[in-house]
Amino acid sequence: MTTFERIKKLCKDRGISLQDLARSVNIGENSIYAWKTKAPTSDKLKAVADYLNVTTDYLLGRSDNPNPEKSHSPAVQDIIDYIEQNSDFAESIRHLIQTVENKKSDK
Repeated sequence: MTTFERIKKLCKDRGISLQDLARSVNIGENSIYAWKTKAPTSDKLKAVADYLNVTTDYLLGRSDNPNPEKSHSPAVQDIIDYIEQNSDFAESIRHLIQTVENKKSDK
């Protein structure tokens, strides 16, 4: 599976479009599609991996384990898992975070 295919699958599993991913990590949508045939730059790959909460090694096909070692308490991990499995809720959380960040920058 290519880097592009892994990203596409992760987005589909999380209910995120590739366009939304590109906007969220501030990269061009065409950059992601270009990864079908060429390697991504390390900064863009890291941004996507961080957003999707996977390792860059997973995205590059160097590992079959998409999840980095988790150091959260079981309760926090339950919340993370719930958010990842419920895209509507996840989108609401992203919107809330963006609103808070915007309010902080207005001060």
